[in-house]
Amino acid sequence: MESRPRDELARGRGATGWLADRPVGTKILSAVLVVATIGVGVSSYAVANMAEINRGTDEVYAGTLQLETIAEMRNAFNRVRIDSLNHFLTDDPDVKAEAEKAIKTDRKALADAENRYKAYELGPERTAALAEFGEAWSEYVTLLDDTLLPLSREGRDGQVAKVRKEQVDPLVATARHDMDVLSQQTIAHAREVQQTEKAAYSTARSLVISLIVAGLVLGVLAALGIARLITRPLARCVKVLTAVHDGDLTMRTGLTGRDEVGVLARVLDESTESMARMVRQVADNAHHVAAASEELSAVSMQMSSAAEETSAQAGTVSAAASIVSQNVQTVAAGAGEMGEAIREIATSATQAAAVSTQAAETAERTNGIVAKLGKASAEISSVVQTITGIAEQTNLLALNATIEAARAGEMGKGFAVVASEVKDLAQETSRATDDITHRIGAIQKETDQAVLAIGDITEVIARINDYAATIAAAVEEQTATTNEMTRNVSEASASAEDIADTIAGVADAAGAAASGATETQSTAQELARMAEEMHQAIAVYKV
Repeated sequence: MESRPRDELARGRGATGWLADRPVGTKILSAVLVVATIGVGVSSYAVANMAEINRGTDEVYAGTLQLETIAEMRNAFNRVRIDSLNHFLTDDPDVKAEAEKAIKTDRKALADAENRYKAYELGPERTAALAEFGEAWSEYVTLLDDTLLPLSREGRDGQVAKVRKEQVDPLVATARHDMDVLSQQTIAHAREVQQTEKAAYSTARSLVISLIVAGLVLGVLAALGIARLITRPLARCVKVLTAVHDGDLTMRTGLTGRDEVGVLARVLDESTESMARMVRQVADNAHHVAAASEELSAVSMQMSSAAEETSAQAGTVSAAASIVSQNVQTVAAGAGEMGEAIREIATSATQAAAVSTQAAETAERTNGIVAKLGKASAEISSVVQTITGIAEQTNLLALNATIEAARAGEMGKGFAVVASEVKDLAQETSRATDDITHRIGAIQKETDQAVLAIGDITEVIARINDYAATIAAAVEEQTATTNEMTRNVSEASASAEDIADTIAGVADAAGAAASGATETQSTAQELARMAEEMHQAIAVYKV
């Protein structure tokens, strides 16, 4: 997969590296700011120089005004002299009065012009010249007021001429010289200001042109640099998009900038990767769909065959279901008869249980009687043992009596006879008791056997009673089972009929399934064709 390092495209060091990650708006604004800064600098410098030039222009204009003021002073001064001459040359009082009036007006005009001129920045030389002019003018005015005009009013023209020649003419010459100096110095100052401003203008013009050229160069360089920061990543994105258009999904921009173009590049890389994964997945799915369509076609063929076979077998099953329904009805009838027989068995089992119960009770009573007989035999045996003991003692006494009778001799013969009979009787009694004992023992033995036999009989009767109860319970359960079986058989008969109907429906469904299987096979073939077209469509992409 093709990619480039982070700083390969529009990545540098310092301000350029910082600017590379800024938004596009910031980049463009940076170029504008560079040009604007240069423009502001050039404009500021130009404005400053224009202010200086304007100040020089003001000085030139002020010089012009100063020259005009000097001219006014000169004109006022000359008019005062002319008015004075008019006063000196006439004898008419009215003309003299008019001349004096004009003198006052012109003097005032000169004073106003002088005051205006003093308001300017004159410098030391012009200030000295103006002061000298003021002194000469003051002396002239004093002479005029105090000497010349009074002499002229009196008609003393000779004295007037003498004072003018000796005193006024030097003052006039001084005043004219001072005004000439003021004019020359004012003109010189104006020329100096003009030269200075001309030089300043030339310097400012050259510098402004240089700054403008430098600003244009820097602006163009900044614009080119910023355009490069924008266009190179965009060109990389266009290259990747062109590759995607040509079917190559392996190329990536490799850009990781944080500006809009960097975000666009990352999104493009992610989108290309997602598209590549999607194409791979579609290719896999197309392969799986093709395989599945083949399997579906085979299965549909099998299903069609199976449906036809199912339809044929459904007819057979339907006929068999009819037979089953008839058999089930027969079984239902047999189940009814079996239920009746089971009910009779239940009745007999109940009666047998009652009889066995009575037999058990009789056996219990017989067992009690036999037990009493055994007890009586035991009592008789005890009595016989007592009699046997008495017979033995009697026999012993008879033996002793015989012995004593033998010892008594003749006198004891009769007693011996009695003793012999008693002995015989005792022996007979002993034999009788032995026989009774044997018989009673036999009776006790038979009684014990009878007790055991009766116990066995009782146990057998109890077992018979249990069996009878079990049979009765089983018969009841079998009766319920038979009833349930009868109900189930009835339901089975109905179900068999339903099965027959359902099988008929199955046959119809099997026919429909066969038709559907044929359509499914056609669909599977169409799906296989579409999968092949999909595979061919995505085969042009390189992932």
